[in-house]
Amino acid sequence: MAKLRHIAMVVEDMEGESKKAEASGAVRCGSIMLAASEGGRETERKFRDPNGQVFDLTSPDYARDFWRVAV
Repeated sequence: MAKLRHIAMVVEDMEGESKKAEASGAVRCGSIMLAASEGGRETERKFRDPNGQVFDLTSPDYARDFWRVAV
């Protein structure tokens, strides 16, 4: 049986949504940073929820530029 590996959500407020995720029991387990030449900012955070499901919170810029999603 196929299993969902992880999901991702585009968020406007990375910090605020991260705090909500952590308050709900999620544990941060990684992030993606742009290179210094591209601004050096954090563009995606990875979390694991209490059930073990991995999910990402992603900035609109990252979704547009790397996923090629219209946001």
